[in-house]
Amino acid sequence: MLLENKDAVIYGAGGSIGGAVARAFAREGAKVHLAGRTLQSLEEVAEEIRSAGGAAETAQVDATDEQAVDQHADAVAASAGDIDVSFNLISYGDVQGTPLAEMPLQDFERPVMTAVRTRFLTSRAAARHMIRQGSGVILFFGGYGDPVPNYYLGGFQVALNAIEALRRQLASELGGHGIRTVTLQTGGVPETIPESFDGREAAALIRIVAHAGDATRYEEFCNNFKSPAATPQDKNRYLYALTAFQQPDLLQKTLDKTVIPEEIRTQDAPGVVQSILTSVYGRELAWAFVKGHWEPMSAHYHQSGLSRVCQGAIALSTPELASDVDQELRMVKIDGQTLQQYLGGKTLEQILERLRVFVGLREREGENLQDYLAECTPSVSEEVR
Repeated sequence: MLLENKDAVIYGAGGSIGGAVARAFAREGAKVHLAGRTLQSLEEVAEEIRSAGGAAETAQVDATDEQAVDQHADAVAASAGDIDVSFNLISYGDVQGTPLAEMPLQDFERPVMTAVRTRFLTSRAAARHMIRQGSGVILFFGGYGDPVPNYYLGGFQVALNAIEALRRQLASELGGHGIRTVTLQTGGVPETIPESFDGREAAALIRIVAHAGDATRYEEFCNNFKSPAATPQDKNRYLYALTAFQQPDLLQKTLDKTVIPEEIRTQDAPGVVQSILTSVYGRELAWAFVKGHWEPMSAHYHQSGLSRVCQGAIALSTPELASDVDQELRMVKIDGQTLQQYLGGKTLEQILERLRVFVGLREREGENLQDYLAECTPSVSEEVR
């Protein structure tokens, strides 16, 4: 088991995401230390884990309280000997659905201040013990990224970007002590978006229609995307719907448009390529496109856009594709520089590390997931392969 004899502290473990993480860690052999404000929900998760043969401890901890966080971390280290993993998954009290131009200051700043404060406190508390033991992993959830089209996220995305800056700083300071700080990048958790959000149903419906659509529907959506009468939200919906078609020739048309600024704006094009890279119907097509278009992509997308494209390559998680991605990304040159030099920092190594993780996950759990999906939805059993 991946986490056998490891001790993991999980803040916000009584919530839906925190509880799922706790159960997964316990299945992999970790003793999980569940922390949160509501003891009852923590005990419910702990009881599930214990019933399945796992080990779990609970503690009522306010993860924004400096003294409470430090005391809890000290207690865990004293009883367990080490803290091997720390993962903060508390909520930030963000308000979504209100444009920034109309949002009160307190609603905007609350998630930013809460997120930075709690992540700093829990990371610092864990790091003090991990430095002593010479190892450990501090996990972050969410990561940087562009705002989600069609939604007003308030201070939430600002908070995630601030957290990513904190993680990078911690990585530079703690790496020499054998401590890794890792972000689990997510495109969002749809189940957490309120049903009342304007545009959610429309965006989902448009993508469903695209998924089942033909060439005629594709042209219709192209015209809707280009329409001068379309709102910015509608333009985004129809643009990304162009990545949801199944037919390779239609996806190729979309890919070709991404290096023509008159067709798709340069700030939007990297996200479109990334979306097709993650499509079960278009991933190999998109990867072939990327390999053949480094020069125009670098000219139009520049460093930040090219980084987004490369991050889409983590979806190419078959061993054969992953090997090709690794070789290509290490070999390609942009303006006389290696891709690693062009992107800067450890961006490329982080992308390739995540790709290796996904390849391993696919090899371990791919068949089980395939069987599960086939049982639940037989019509898509072949699509997940």
